[in-house]
Amino acid sequence: MTGVHVLYRATPEWAIGAGATFAPLPTSDPNAGGTSGLSRSHSRSYLTLGGEGRYFPFQTRWLQSWIGANVGGVIVGDRFTTNGGVAVPSLIGDPTVTVSTEGFSLGLQAGVDYIITDRLVVGLAFRADWWLLPKQKPFSDQSSCDPIGDCPTLTGSVAAFEASLTFGYRIPL
Repeated sequence: MTGVHVLYRATPEWAIGAGATFAPLPTSDPNAGGTSGLSRSHSRSYLTLGGEGRYFPFQTRWLQSWIGANVGGVIVGDRFTTNGGVAVPSLIGDPTVTVSTEGFSLGLQAGVDYIITDRLVVGLAFRADWWLLPKQKPFSDQSSCDPIGDCPTLTGSVAAFEASLTFGYRIPL
């Protein structure tokens, strides 16, 4: 996964902002055939968007640590691709079907940063999120599955954990 977090540091102790993370290289597994029994491959990608707040309890000239919370939305996209079969022009159809689950994300985060210069920062961040993903399409009673039985692979309550290396650039306002 990769992401961007844009923060406004109102005081030396508090910051608020927004963040987005996504998986440019989705996870994949072979032969995920749904109820149709077709030979298929499956890949899953993620996108999260939300707001966050951070508190900086420890700060020195070269180090700072922070804790925070985030809230937002999450989209999990499942792509099922039929293996084999007769190749047809893309004008006629595509062997890939995408089903998605959209939900809410609540999380806690913590990190430590090493301040290289007044502008450059590197650090470690740890996040624990709780994703609430509905079994049906939002605001309806329709199933999120497609007509041949390919359903979203993540629904309900999902725990997501992240450990990341961070790079930052500070812009004084």
